[in-house]
Amino acid sequence: LSLVSINYGDIMRSGWAGTTEFVFEPNQEAFQASDVALQASYGRSLSDKFSLGGTAKMITQSIDDVTISGLAFDIGTQFNTGYRGIRMGAVISNFGPDVASQAPEDVSYEEFPGMSLPMTFSFGVIGEAIPGLNAGLNILKQADMGQELIVNGEYNISLASVRFSYNLN
Repeated sequence: LSLVSINYGDIMRSGWAGTTEFVFEPNQEAFQASDVALQASYGRSLSDKFSLGGTAKMITQSIDDVTISGLAFDIGTQFNTGYRGIRMGAVISNFGPDVASQAPEDVSYEEFPGMSLPMTFSFGVIGEAIPGLNAGLNILKQADMGQELIVNGEYNISLASVRFSYNLN
């Protein structure tokens, strides 16, 4: 179980002043923003090589006087090949029903039917390249962005580890 809560505090509003003048006016007034996620996760090894896990989460985001909330799910799997520590894993995040908005009466979201959370798919392979160095390759596809290819690694030195990651895109 986990609870993630972020309160962004006071944020100054900026924007166009008036309806006839085209004057940009900073620091008009402050508003509040926050994010909350309540999550329950479960994972299990189905064999000595294959494991599966999932998370159900309730998410709420508030910006000024508009709040959206919804239910989302993540599911992941990992397969251990048994050769040189090579493991493969895949995750699908944020799939589920559309989110609901609780906007004030003077704000209309009819032009945004079926708002949904940005679904993400990730696939990765990692293994022991040389003794002490684990190296991997990840493919990340987010619903609203292009596909990303990421190389990463971890080198263990005695009691410390050095980690790196580089996005090839």
